[in-house]
Amino acid sequence: MLIAEIRRKLSNLETLQPSELTADQLRSLLRETKEDLLTADVFGGLKYLPRTPYLTGFLEEIASSNPTATSFHQHVDELKAGLDDLQFVFWPSYATPAGINGAMTEPDVALIGDDALLLIEAKLYSGFGALQVERELAVAIAEARDRPFHVVLVTRHLAPPRFRLNNNRFVFSDYIRSVQPSAEIAPYLLSRLQQHADRVLWIGWHRIARSLERAARRHEAVRGNTDPEVRRSSELLSDLLELMDMRGIRPFRGLGKTPPAQHHRSHLRPVLAGHFARPPETFGGIRAVLPLFIRQPLAPWLMSERVSRKRAFAGFDRVARADLTALAPRVRLGEITTCSGNTRFGSLVRAHSLAQLQLKPLQGAWGDHTNN
Repeated sequence: MLIAEIRRKLSNLETLQPSELTADQLRSLLRETKEDLLTADVFGGLKYLPRTPYLTGFLEEIASSNPTATSFHQHVDELKAGLDDLQFVFWPSYATPAGINGAMTEPDVALIGDDALLLIEAKLYSGFGALQVERELAVAIAEARDRPFHVVLVTRHLAPPRFRLNNNRFVFSDYIRSVQPSAEIAPYLLSRLQQHADRVLWIGWHRIARSLERAARRHEAVRGNTDPEVRRSSELLSDLLELMDMRGIRPFRGLGKTPPAQHHRSHLRPVLAGHFARPPETFGGIRAVLPLFIRQPLAPWLMSERVSRKRAFAGFDRVARADLTALAPRVRLGEITTCSGNTRFGSLVRAHSLAQLQLKPLQGAWGDHTNN
């Protein structure tokens, strides 16, 4: 928030008059503010954390996320060698080069060095504006002055963003090479954008979080967990990763590595301590999906049955009667969902013998979704 405040990214909130805004306008403003704050916090963290291994890890993750970006792979070692000279500039403002619509262009972050220029455009909830990426690539070309340059797009998705053209969607390099000259982009500039299309890269927020975690382990391995620099970095990183958890952009680390408050392990403890506490191969992937689909009322019922791979339980929709009365309200509220999108749990639960169930009428708890 410090950097966002300095760069006056919160000034709109100081003069905000909610009565003058529609609900959609207010939601849009709050989304933009969250986006700016996240950008300031994450890239501000990279600015203040030790450049090696944290910024090094970030650059390596960009390379890993863009395996075909030969231009970046050729220069990433130079970037890492000059880390101490890289300057972080937040929300710099550039005059948009002639030949493309738009007076000014403002990327979120610029990493500027004597031998490198990296413009970063980060999105959380919003999409890219009209010609936004094209303008930033044009700015990078104009500002490079013989330096290696790249534009990095950051999104919350698991794959690079797609850009629409003629009812089709393309990654940026394919998109820009398919664009025709128009009133919005002059032919000579479009030709340069197409020439440097592979300099537009992508990285997901979850990959940034992963690079930070990996760098922290490397930092501790090299200097030891009692080193003052490691301890200070760990405190900052812990808060930063907690923020990324809150925004839903930190990769899922598995049930055993996830904080209890976030995946309801207190609900699972009696289940995992009972008949489910067997080698993982005896119950397939239930450890991964159990906290997402099971709630407390189901735990005693699951504990009453032995679990085996030999006979699959087809799902509650195939059971005419079961001691699940307590579950009916939750089913109606949609709190218990399914793996496949219909009313079957499929491989979620594998029961040893359906004959052992204590059965009684469900009283229509499954409504119209029952499959016969």
